[in-house]
Amino acid sequence: MLKLSIIRFFCQFLPPLLAHRVQNRLMPNSEVQRRAISFSKRSITGGTLSNNTRDFIAEQFYFHGYFEWRNIVLIKRMLEIKEGSIIEVGANIGTETISYANLNKDNVYAFEPDPVNFECLEVIKKKNNLNNLFVYKTLVAEKSGFAYFEPSPPENSGVGFMSNNKKASTYKTRIVKLDEQLIGIKACSSIIIDVEGFELNVLKGGSGIINKFRPFVILEVNPELIHKRSGYAVNDVFSFIQENNYQCYLIDKYSLKRIDLASFEKGSLVNWACIPNELDKYSASLSRKLFMNGINPLMQYKIF
Repeated sequence: MLKLSIIRFFCQFLPPLLAHRVQNRLMPNSEVQRRAISFSKRSITGGTLSNNTRDFIAEQFYFHGYFEWRNIVLIKRMLEIKEGSIIEVGANIGTETISYANLNKDNVYAFEPDPVNFECLEVIKKKNNLNNLFVYKTLVAEKSGFAYFEPSPPENSGVGFMSNNKKASTYKTRIVKLDEQLIGIKACSSIIIDVEGFELNVLKGGSGIINKFRPFVILEVNPELIHKRSGYAVNDVFSFIQENNYQCYLIDKYSLKRIDLASFEKGSLVNWACIPNELDKYSASLSRKLFMNGINPLMQYKIF
């Protein structure tokens, strides 16, 4: 445990682009997962998350106080540009949710169908007194109803997915449309979607919110899962976004890069930032924030 404490202390003074490499070199992720350490860790925005390093996503938070740091940086800047609620579909164990709620003076609506992950979100809400955080134990798609859900294994809380097949491992859960579930919201700053291949289904079910409030959209794009699970292609996702007058950018290591769709047909998992045409003038400032924080040695204490 002494070695782990030293690594955690050392990593807090490294920029995120270096911290992950150094940590994994000094103590491989697989070894930390094997040790299954229960912990409480301060997030980079101040709230506290408690979990166990058996889960890969929690293991990363254990060291760094974040998992997807780029999403947090982008959301912080997006809130400066456009105020309003944040919608997170596929909130997982809350590694980003806690920061969204810390950063936003408005509400955060988090959707997570996995019962273990949902319980983590409930604990985060209660433990951190996040009265602006509302958590829903549902699937999200373009039509309301019911479907089966394949929960995540203990070692990776982020791979559960919606299924049409009833199996011993799946359970029936409710599906909601964003447009119906959040019909009363007054403003929307951003929507974040990570649903293991069903991203376009979520977008279609929230098209009313998208057209009315023109929020920023961050979504995970995995060509293989999109085709395998939802029957769509990356082209379909890209077309939907463009048809709604948005620009698509790849969230790269240091910056935002305009999407070259041809390169993603063969690519693996990536994240996109989708910016309304009328707000595209802010793309350069969003990109700069990624660079500034990617090399920020005090990321755990101050987001630029």
